[in-house]
Amino acid sequence: MKIELIVFDFDGTLVDTRKDLAEAMNFALKETGLSPISEEKVWRYTGDGTPLLVQRVLKEKGRLDLTEKLTKLFLSYYEEHYADYATPIKGAKETLERLSGRGKKMAVLSNKYERFVVKLLKKFGMAKYFFAVYGKDSFEKSKPDPYPLFKIVSDANAKKEETAFVGDSKNDVLIAKNAGVACFIIPSGATPISELKKLGPFVLLNGIEELEKYIE
Repeated sequence: MKIELIVFDFDGTLVDTRKDLAEAMNFALKETGLSPISEEKVWRYTGDGTPLLVQRVLKEKGRLDLTEKLTKLFLSYYEEHYADYATPIKGAKETLERLSGRGKKMAVLSNKYERFVVKLLKKFGMAKYFFAVYGKDSFEKSKPDPYPLFKIVSDANAKKEETAFVGDSKNDVLIAKNAGVACFIIPSGATPISELKKLGPFVLLNGIEELEKYIE
């Protein structure tokens, strides 16, 4: 497959951030007098950005009236603890290094706030591989709307038929489908594989290292 531009999701695709997100959410819940939820459940509620994460948690608790308070507490804690436990996904840095060496253009498009994506990429020495890094607050529209991806393709002076999106969950499949670009998925558990398969098409990878086998 001839691919010149590769756009990556962030959480669960390049960096494992699930424990820090769960810690921040459970701190916020405790401060509002609510019971904690599991790390797995927090992870399943991610993917659409902080506002929807908070709403999903509070809908479960029957306390949507606490949305503004919980959002502030969550972000305040996460600002200070966004990298307490975060680690690069196995093989991510090595894969980026090799793809960069082959002259591939690469960017990041996440539904996480841009400042956190940038901080974490810099922390793990991965920022240098990307010509652009965008988050949920970078554009008026976010995944799965194709607009941000079209903007990246245009900025890279690339062709969409030579572009691939790499992610781990449903919004990554959907944005690739909506934009008409190739899609590679490395499941992280954020979206069940059975649900992902209903959304296709995409190439299912066992790990990020397998991406190189498909990229000419």
